[in-house]
Amino acid sequence: MKTKASLIKICSLAVTIMSCLFPPALWGQEARTGTNAMLILDGSGSMWGKIKQGHKILIARKAIANSLRAYEDKLNLGLMAYGHRRRAACNDIQLINKPGPLNPLAYSRSVNKIKPLGKTPITSALQQATKNLKQTNSKGGHIILLTDGPENCRKLPCSIISPQFAKANNITVHVIAFAMQAKDAQSLKCLASNSGGQFFTPTNQSQLTKALTTSLSAALKDTKGAIRQIAKPLIQRTKANLKLTAHLGPSSKALITNIQWKIEKLTKDNQPEQDLPAWKSQKPTPDFELNPGQYRITTQYQDFQISKDINLKKGQETDQKIIFNLSELALPASWAQPNSRSGFGKLLLEPQDETASNQEPLIIALNQHQQTQLIPAGAYKLSGIENGQLQTWFIHAQAGKPTPLPIWQTTGRLKINLTDAATGKPLSNPLVQVFERTHDQ
Repeated sequence: MKTKASLIKICSLAVTIMSCLFPPALWGQEARTGTNAMLILDGSGSMWGKIKQGHKILIARKAIANSLRAYEDKLNLGLMAYGHRRRAACNDIQLINKPGPLNPLAYSRSVNKIKPLGKTPITSALQQATKNLKQTNSKGGHIILLTDGPENCRKLPCSIISPQFAKANNITVHVIAFAMQAKDAQSLKCLASNSGGQFFTPTNQSQLTKALTTSLSAALKDTKGAIRQIAKPLIQRTKANLKLTAHLGPSSKALITNIQWKIEKLTKDNQPEQDLPAWKSQKPTPDFELNPGQYRITTQYQDFQISKDINLKKGQETDQKIIFNLSELALPASWAQPNSRSGFGKLLLEPQDETASNQEPLIIALNQHQQTQLIPAGAYKLSGIENGQLQTWFIHAQAGKPTPLPIWQTTGRLKINLTDAATGKPLSNPLVQVFERTHDQ
């Protein structure tokens, strides 16, 4: 009994020591001693302005969401906004998220709650961001300013971020002047030049995404080498690995061209997560590293699309074969340009399977398709016009396999070389005889 009591005391003491050295708040995550970053997002009323792709605030939300995924759990990123709560207040500045390990979904949800309304107090926002970065980490950090307009609260931003101030506080400011007039954008360029940051003037979503990615990468570069594991996590957050291939049939080879993939995170209601952009790829066999949860895979091959929901578990490696159940309908090469002799211009395929009762008939225009045409696997009634008469056949298309047309057997063509083998010139008086083959021959 004494031995058991002593063991309990030792264990309790060990837990106490571990809790002091490694606070529970840090269990299951990495402690970062490197440079932090702060995104200051313009929430002034002008962000409702429209450019060619739509409202600037909506474009900014998408660009931010698209930029964050590569930096998940790799960067401490805070969020600050101004002008989004009161219409004419130069002190409307809010620290929404303190710098911490980046969670793209949670961060995007915070960004999407910012609704433009008021003024543009850039100078005061820079002051507060600098103060917060110094409090969070004495080593300073990177500030990413995303704005669509200049300071309009009677202050001079560059008087705050001077070269001396930036050096003393180890602050780097990256300026993203989004869809701004050249004169207004140039008034903020000094913020970047004074602090060794970068200056961007994007005018669309693609350019804005690139500017954000470049700025985040600069902050991450300062952070590299300063990440250390301080405690063995009690609850380890491990991602799942998803490998995908697409096939025409269960036993056919993987498709290697004309494939488009989209992966969407699903909510508890089994709906795509609107605050998180989809993962996309055009690689034939993509490999995704995802957090555990419910996802929807959507695969596009030529004109055919198929979706599948899956549940990914932590640490799991999942190989998913997407089966389209398509057959390759083999068309005679000579039909690419039907003439009056053959008469075949279009073919009508009517599904005959009970399971395909909702499937629409397929019409194939022979002069608009290649020699192989994809059709869903199943039984079909095939109809076409030859020399003014309706011809009908039945075929069974198997997934992943070519389906030759029986028309070859009844209405095939005969091509004869009518040239002299010695000279290569056409024969002057050819004699051709064609006999019908009987069952006895």
